[in-house]
Amino acid sequence: MRHKLKIKPSYFAALKRGEKTCEIRLNDRDYRVGDVLDFAPIRDDGTYTGEVATYGVSHVLKDFEGLAEGYVALSLR
Repeated sequence: MRHKLKIKPSYFAALKRGEKTCEIRLNDRDYRVGDVLDFAPIRDDGTYTGEVATYGVSHVLKDFEGLAEGYVALSLR
């Protein structure tokens, strides 16, 4: 499945630099290994910047003591 996700520009920049390799998200989309995530940064006013970066999900961590209920940690490749 392919998902378009909003992201803050600072987090988007860290993704592009390869510094951010994991994303914590509410699991309201039933994320799975193999899903494709299109990250689209948004400005403070809620409008898109026009950039997109695409990553695949290589691991989904859920039901972990350190995560809030209903949230997952998505490993990105």
